[in-house]
Formats: sequence, structure tokens, C-alpha cells
Amino acid sequence: MPPGPTPEFVLARPRTAPLDPPPAYSRLCEEAPISRVTIWDGRRGAWLVTRWEDARAVLGHPAFSSDPSQPGYPDVQPDQPPQPPGFFANVDAPVHTTMRRTLTREFMVKKIDALRPTITGITGQLETVQRRLWDVSEELTGVKFPI
Repeated sequence: MPPGPTPEFVLARPRTAPLDPPPAYSRLCEEAPISRVTIWDGRRGAWLVTRWEDARAVLGHPAFSSDPSQPGYPDVQPDQPPQPPGFFANVDAPVHTTMRRTLTREFMVKKIDALRPTITGITGQLETVQRRLWDVSEELTGVKFPI
């Protein structure tokens, strides 16, 4: 049986709801959680995987690669800038595994909780500066910026 039309996957979101998933994505989640899609440059062949369990299976399988230098790796948008060398999200095992294990300790709950007072202090200072800048801007332009 010949394959049906390949859905075009467009990342554009409605301006009225820019944080919501694109409508095409929501439809595919329900109707075809694993599907081939046509990407921005007209190439068919990228796979869209929308379920957690399926994504884990794909990401853990050696037949799939996270490395954009591999043949067939799809660019998800025009003029996509290259990732810096060694960017660990774009390397495959065993290098990815080693890098992830090295970084995991730094993101343990205890480490992050210990950073919370510092982060809260810096965020508060930045908010104060931003409010002052907006107040000055409002005085000069008459335009009010809500926070």
C-alpha cells in the first residue's frame, strides 16, 4: 500500500497563542504520534515523535543520531546556526553519556537548592534595575511598560 501524503510540519504558532504548540502538532499527537513529516525545505523524511515512551526508545536506539553532521540529519529551520563543537546535546553515545554523567552532579537537587538564595538575590537586583529603567523610559516617552 503506498504511503499517504506526508503532513507538513510547520513550527509557526498563531500570534494570539505564541506559547501553545502549533495546531498541526496537536493534531499529529492525537492522530499519528509517530509520523514522517515534510520540513521547511520540502524534504520528506524527518520523523516527528510525540509520545514520551516513543521518544525515549528513539533517543536510546543506536540507529538514530543526535549529531547534525550525520547524513540525513534534518535542519529544523532555515539558516540554522551550527552548534558549537562539543555541544553535548548534539553528540551520540558514548561521548554523550560521559558528558551527561559529568554534568549530572552539578544539577542535583541539593546543589540547585544551595544556589537558590544567590539566584533569588541576583534576580531581585535585576528586577529593581529593570523597574528603574522602565520608570525613566516612561518619563521620557510616556509609554508604560507592564511587568
